[in-house]
Amino acid sequence: MGLKKLQAAVMNDPVAKMEYNKLKHQDTLLQMLQVMRTEAGLTQEVIAQRMGTRPSHVSRLEKGGGLILV
Repeated sequence: MGLKKLQAAVMNDPVAKMEYNKLKHQDTLLQMLQVMRTEAGLTQEVIAQRMGTRPSHVSRLEKGGGLILV
């Protein structure tokens, strides 16, 4: 089975399609947040200070790795 057929088969599964769409929307949101931050002239360091966390956590969040507030 080729990649296109496999992809079509997976996307016919309602659960798989729902999970795919959630991830796609999550990536779009994270990209928008990063663009908005940079357009506002804010660094990850400034955002981290405002959130009460570390710049590395903001970086991880922007990359889709979740957020850990420590």
